[in-house]
Amino acid sequence: MALFMTASLGALSAGTVEPFRTRAVGVWSAVGGLALAVGPLVGGVLTDLGSWRWFFLADLPPLVVGLVLVHRSVHDGPDARAAGERPPLDLRAAVAVTVAVAALTAAVQSAGTRGGPSAPGLLALAVAGGAALVFGRRERRPAPPPVVERALWRRGAFWAPVAVALLANVGFGALQFLLTLALQDVAGWTPLEAGGAFLLYSVPFAVVGLRIGHLTGRLGDRWALVLGQVLIAASFVAVAVLAGTSTVTASLVGLAVAGLGQGLAFTLTTSTSLAAAPAADASVASGLLTTARNLGIVAGITVATLALDRSGGGVPQSVTAGAAAPAAASAAFADGLRVASVVLVAVSLAGAAVAARRSS
Repeated sequence: MALFMTASLGALSAGTVEPFRTRAVGVWSAVGGLALAVGPLVGGVLTDLGSWRWFFLADLPPLVVGLVLVHRSVHDGPDARAAGERPPLDLRAAVAVTVAVAALTAAVQSAGTRGGPSAPGLLALAVAGGAALVFGRRERRPAPPPVVERALWRRGAFWAPVAVALLANVGFGALQFLLTLALQDVAGWTPLEAGGAFLLYSVPFAVVGLRIGHLTGRLGDRWALVLGQVLIAASFVAVAVLAGTSTVTASLVGLAVAGLGQGLAFTLTTSTSLAAAPAADASVASGLLTTARNLGIVAGITVATLALDRSGGGVPQSVTAGAAAPAAASAAFADGLRVASVVLVAVSLAGAAVAARRSS
């Protein structure tokens, strides 16, 4: 998935110019939103009919079709064909940055699973720091060429939307994790019912992607992105306010509002970051953006898990489909949901502040 996201965005950026790039990214995002809608529904049907393991077999036909389409439609451009004439990649720097990201991910995950700092988590954090230092030193050497070109490091117009993407995905990761638990393990909905509920998120997400050109034409990229972050914050405000009365209502309203906000944030952080990167660095830029998003998801799940632990209820245990959790467990989960939502409102508004300060 990481290779696909990076390569597809790089190809899209290289093959389009403004004002068409933003619209192309919008279509790309809308297709992703539709996939978000279809995936939970198909997974719910297969889980209800047989086993969740069937989902992996159901993935094979679309993958084969995708491979055929890529083979027929995607071709290397002149820059890619000339890549063999360039100096080789600094493999030590590439390994160092990979270790740094992997270790940082492990450290964040450890904080969530162990309820806070722990010896394995601190060790992973130390490894991440050491690998990052090695990477930084390698990148400053005159040869071989750096993994990330110096011109890209200095482009604040690129790093601002990347930072917003990370913060937006903190909310995305937490929302997916918390509201799946709320609907299935607390309210007792079946996987199919929960998958259907997520249409409230994915359909607005896809519609925003298709209409992004009209929105940015009226608001501009900056303020449309700010609006996206504010809507993400509003979704968690709604969850926090409604969680005490009805977890289901809080989940459904939160999904609908978040779909609009995340659709704006995802599409615009993609288009503005790629537009700010030099054309020759499109693939590297998309890789950095994808990495930031994935780190945000991991951080969001960690925030959600810690909030549930602090509430005293912890992560709900699986229940029989159709059977709601006991009242005490539901109340403890609602408390954790409110705590997590307050934190995520602050994170989302921080993303809005970064978006507001980015250069036009």
